Amino acid sequence: MGLLRFREHPSFGPGLVFLRHFQSRAEKLWRWCRRQPAFATVLGFALAALMIGLATTSWQWRRAERERIAGQRQLYVATMNLVQAEWEQNHVSRAKQLLEVTAQAQERGFEWYYWQRPMHQELMALRGHIRPILAVAYSPDGHRIATGSADYSARVWDAETGKELLALKGLTAPVRSVTFFPDGQRIVTGSWDKTARIWDGTTGKLLHSLKGHTKAIFSVAVSTDGQRIATGSLDHTVRIWDQTGFLCS
Repeated sequence: MGLLRFREHPSFGPGLVFLRHFQSRAEKLWRWCRRQPAFATVLGFALAALMIGLATTSWQWRRAERERIAGQRQLYVATMNLVQAEWEQNHVSRAKQLLEVTAQAQERGFEWYYWQRPMHQELMALRGHIRPILAVAYSPDGHRIATGSADYSARVWDAETGKELLALKGLTAPVRSVTFFPDGQRIVTGSWDKTARIWDGTTGKLLHSLKGHTKAIFSVAVSTDGQRIATGSLDHTVRIWDQTGFLCS
């Protein structure tokens, strides 16, 4: 709507008032459209198309964002399911890795903290050695744990209760490696005293001593059929023995 303004003009003397009409921007635009109808029509269609395009783009962006969020949520849920599967299969390290991957996920909720707790919870402490433990092995059936220590001994524990079952003593140096035979009835230890030993896994009785290395034994292994024992040493050799302690190679 236009405006009327009153003012006196100094050239005509006082008392003479002129009326001046001022147009608003909307009125100017309307007059311009009437003078340029074709161009105004084209411009109107262009502006309408632009507005429709912006609205469509905004809607598509919001839709894509919703789909992205839904995809992230599905990925997070799938990862949590994998964490549970790995935990049930006793793959604790893999389960921890999956939790670390989702540590910054916005979808993280109660379930993430639920699994975080057992991953960092001490299930059991095996106490009995008086010096650092250098080697650990599970029995094939998972019911026992063997440990080798710098206190010149190896011990066997109940894997469920943590109770000490046997103490393999009589060694003269730290026990650097330990393993079970496939049947779980015998245990092999490797020591800094250059000797590997075969023990009765039930009574703790020493059965055989495997002597031949010239330096400390760092690793021991038993073949899947229980017929061969391999020992690795700092003397840069690997030796193969039979189950009676006879050196094969």
